[in-house]
Amino acid sequence: MKRRQDIDQIRGLAILLMVMVHAAATWAPPTASTTSLFAIIIAGLGGLAAPLFVTVGGWVTVQSSWSMRKAMIRFVF
Repeated sequence: MKRRQDIDQIRGLAILLMVMVHAAATWAPPTASTTSLFAIIIAGLGGLAAPLFVTVGGWVTVQSSWSMRKAMIRFVF
């Protein structure tokens, strides 16, 4: 199966979102407000990171198993 650039881009976006959320949680000052617009945006986007990555990973797994099955059928018959 050839690599799909759109899937790689979505996976890269999910990784960047995950890094952003963890960096913000690690280096945020203790007195930082959690109700600021920046904190709300980070929390909202960060909530998408893990589900997006897992969904894309599942999709890629299914696609590769389908292509493997087709290849096996062609090989056998």
